[in-house]
Amino acid sequence: MPGEPLRVNLSVSRIHTSPGPLGLVVARDISARKRAEEVLRQAHDELEIRVGEGTAELSEANERLHQEIDERKAAQEQLNKSRDLLEQRVRERTSDLITANRQLRQEIDERKRTEYILQSIAEGTSSDLGDDFFPSLVRNLATSLNVRYAFVAECLDWPTTRVRTLAAWMGDRLGENLEYEVAGTPCAETVSGMRTFYARELQRLFPKDRVLVELGAESYCGLPVCDASGQVIGHVAVLDDKPMDDDFSDLPALRILAARAAAELHRKRAEEQSQQLSTEIAHVFRLSTMGELASCLAHEINQPLGIIANNARAC
Repeated sequence: MPGEPLRVNLSVSRIHTSPGPLGLVVARDISARKRAEEVLRQAHDELEIRVGEGTAELSEANERLHQEIDERKAAQEQLNKSRDLLEQRVRERTSDLITANRQLRQEIDERKRTEYILQSIAEGTSSDLGDDFFPSLVRNLATSLNVRYAFVAECLDWPTTRVRTLAAWMGDRLGENLEYEVAGTPCAETVSGMRTFYARELQRLFPKDRVLVELGAESYCGLPVCDASGQVIGHVAVLDDKPMDDDFSDLPALRILAARAAAELHRKRAEEQSQQLSTEIAHVFRLSTMGELASCLAHEINQPLGIIANNARAC
């Protein structure tokens, strides 16, 4: 190329000839080759630079990729934790809802059962008053609660040591009323003012109560009957020859019936006190009448006797 130094490659050879040895010098122009080598070198250097730059970019991209992968893994782990927490809360909430639904159904069933018991007893006792109320109460109570025995008793002393049944249902009939000592019986706790419940093994718990053996009683539930001042005046109890459910004593119907029995027992005692008071007043009235009559008779008798005595003195 013009203006470019000429680059040659000299090759010197010795040739033997007859006149003598000769020197052969061959000059070859290598400028194009050198230019090509320079271009190739520059291209190689540029390629190395580009490869270096590309390698750096790839390394940076790879680092960013690893960083993004790590971030995605962390995000996925956080997402998994959030999902697990959400699933756990959903399970807990579902369990709570199932439990609440079960409790609600139990409350509804319990309310329906209570309404049925109260309606049955109300219908069975609506027309019964006075001495007929308690027999009707125990019969309908045992039938509605599906137990074998039921009775209502009143306290005979205070503190209570003896009670007298006002009515007792004996499985298929009304039993005779009786008085008994409460010591050694489950009724002792009830008349002390406690709600008493034994779901099973009643005879083992009260071995001295022979009546339980005769009845084959396995379970007992009793509620005290109180007057307006809170003093225990009697109790309502049911017994069965099989174990009772553990929630049997929580039946609202039993508390309502105990209150109803308390009102009727209070009315009964008020009537008895009224009758006793009427009897005492009648007795006092009779005594007063007899006294007035005796006074009149004495006056009627004394008057003739006085006349006779005066006539006798005159003679």
